[in-house]
Amino acid sequence: MPERVNPNKAESQMTLASARSMSDDRQPGWFSRRTRMERYLMLAATTVVFVVVGLAISLAGVIYGYQSGMLKGSETSQLALISAEPLTACQETLPESPSEKCLTKGCVQAASKLIDSMDEAVNPCDDFFRFSCGGFLQKKIIPDEKSSLSRFNEISDDLQEKLRGLVEADPSDDDSPATKMVKNLYKSCMDTDRINERGLNPLKEILTQMGGWPVVEGSSWDSSAFDWHTNVYINRKLGYSLDYIFDFSVTTNIKNSTWRIIDIDQPPLGMPSRKYLLKGFNDSDVQAYYNYQISMAELLGADRETAERELKESLEFEIRSPM
Repeated sequence: MPERVNPNKAESQMTLASARSMSDDRQPGWFSRRTRMERYLMLAATTVVFVVVGLAISLAGVIYGYQSGMLKGSETSQLALISAEPLTACQETLPESPSEKCLTKGCVQAASKLIDSMDEAVNPCDDFFRFSCGGFLQKKIIPDEKSSLSRFNEISDDLQEKLRGLVEADPSDDDSPATKMVKNLYKSCMDTDRINERGLNPLKEILTQMGGWPVVEGSSWDSSAFDWHTNVYINRKLGYSLDYIFDFSVTTNIKNSTWRIIDIDQPPLGMPSRKYLLKGFNDSDVQAYYNYQISMAELLGADRETAERELKESLEFEIRSPM
């Protein structure tokens, strides 16, 4: 018998299949399934990539154009360039590009001084020192007031000459307050007529403000009125050192560089080094130091006999201090 077909069942199956097919067609794509934040980030990253690529292309074009212009300019000015040639047969000269050569005024002057200091007659493979400095040794003479001479000394002397020209110039409105003070100080130091006119009065006035020098004041000096705390303050106020009884300084803490510590040490001595005083009072250097003190005291009006006695006591105390 022919098989019967249920039309309702077939229709329902077809409807289910069609629904699944339509459901698959309506499924959102990969970009649509991203969150809003993810979409913004992807768009921003894409924009940045395009911008970077564009900048790289532009920069490459600028560099290429600059190098092309440099090469073209060098081709037209090759006659003005100085070619490097070996000074001796044992030298090997490496090729240089035109852009690596400095032809400014400063470079030319520096090169001229270097060549002038050389002795090209000497083979550098035999004596490189004389090859590089032989000209300097032959042409330069050590001045009487110096024990040595070098290029650094010459540079320092040139600098001193320029500084002298600056401080000798008249003060102007464009000068800073510090510059004006330096110029006025220099002029006052060079005004020998005014210095001779005032004589020892400025020094005596300063000594009086400091409490006086006992060897000069003599019997009129009141020791009970002397206070070393006050004396240190006065010296500091006048702009002088206060390292007479103690050496005060502020240094960095070696355990913590952000801290500062107060350093108290023995004071500096009157002579350049303690090794002189360790030789004793009768040493020639110590005697010269002693006689110098007596001469200064006499110049300020002290009695010689009093100066010899009191300054000897002072010097003997100074000798015992570093022991």
